[in-house]
Parts: sequence; structure tokens; C-alpha cells
Amino acid sequence: LLEAAGVPGGPILTLDALFALEQGAVRGWVQQVQRGEQSLPTLANPLHLSATPVSYARASPALDGDRDAVLRDWLGQG
Repeated sequence: LLEAAGVPGGPILTLDALFALEQGAVRGWVQQVQRGEQSLPTLANPLHLSATPVSYARASPALDGDRDAVLRDWLGQG
């Protein structure tokens, strides 16, 4: 319906579908980050700023990975 009405758009991909796209790898949409010994795919930042490039130095923490530090900071005991 949107296409027939002249509204631009495209498919909405799942993460698995996006990570599997050859175009995504070529265009740098997917970056590999380390969490311990494990290499994990992550989506790249869509903004490409020449003066302040994004660093993909580490992965986000595992579930509850930094809970204690966050609670200490939140409770003012950090």
C-alpha cells in the first residue's frame, strides 16, 4: 500500500537477516567486538563522523554483567 502511494520504504530485517547480508559486511554495517574470548557481531553506528569516529573496542556487558557497579553508583556507594 505504501509503495503504491509513492511512500519510500524498504524491508524491515531481523538481526539474523541483517548479519547474513553480504551488503552489510561490505558496507561495514556489522562490526565484530570482543567479550572475553568470544567474538560477537554488533550493528555499526549509522553515523560516520570523520573527526570523531566510533570505537568498537568492546562489547556491551553480558546480562547483569555490570549490575553491581550500577547499583553501587545508583545508591551512592561507589
